[in-house]
Amino acid sequence: MPSSCSKLNRSANLAGAILLASALTLAGGLLPSQRAAAQDPDNGRHNYAYYGCLDCHGVDGQGDVGPKIAGISVSMEEFLTQLRTPLEEMDPYPADFLPDELAADIYAFLQTLE
Repeated sequence: MPSSCSKLNRSANLAGAILLASALTLAGGLLPSQRAAAQDPDNGRHNYAYYGCLDCHGVDGQGDVGPKIAGISVSMEEFLTQLRTPLEEMDPYPADFLPDELAADIYAFLQTLE
């Protein structure tokens, strides 16, 4: 007969597994870098306008109020960091407002610009 400690450990492990599964489900089931892997520049063009990026960075990312971001050379991770916790006067774009998947599309669109 199993001890009460092993029953508690199994219960704790099961609760931990359920919590992890719930967290992964809420987060889209993948790590941010994995979710951001499928990039669609055409969708990015649409979302660049929809989320107001063009208001500060211009229609083709050439800069206006904000800096030029066309043809950016930063990594996707650095791009997401800037979106989430901007260094300058830019407003933050939290993941619950602009999901990583859509940010990845915007990133792909910016890379098509010169």
